[in-house]
Amino acid sequence: SDHPTETNIIAILLQEIEAFDGILVATTNHARNIDPAFFRRFLFTMNVPVPDLAIRFELLKRTFPFLADAEAQSIAQEVRFAPAHLERAVRQMQLLGESKSPERLRLDIIRQRLVMACRGWNGVDGPGGVEQTMGFIK
Repeated sequence: SDHPTETNIIAILLQEIEAFDGILVATTNHARNIDPAFFRRFLFTMNVPVPDLAIRFELLKRTFPFLADAEAQSIAQEVRFAPAHLERAVRQMQLLGESKSPERLRLDIIRQRLVMACRGWNGVDGPGGVEQTMGFIK
């Protein structure tokens, strides 16, 4: 790192990982931003891809069973999202009182809340998506 404070924090974190006696599971959506020395400590890493179209469709149908197949398909094709984004969108709809009545929950509201939930995902402003990296240390 270019900053002394970040370098010190990384060094301390790496020392703690080396001394840790247990199993550590770590996840990130920003693997490119992590110091390679950190990844060298992992015994195993894996990438979890963004859900594909069929999975996004199924997630939408389970979350909003009143959606017609064509509506769920339309949103699933337009917005690449992970389950956490869908959860965030639902929480926002609940907070704003938009989800109390399925008859009042319009397709454009679902789409808008989901796009908003994905904003900033890996620096993308709007629908996007990246893989999530998981690592295991023993």
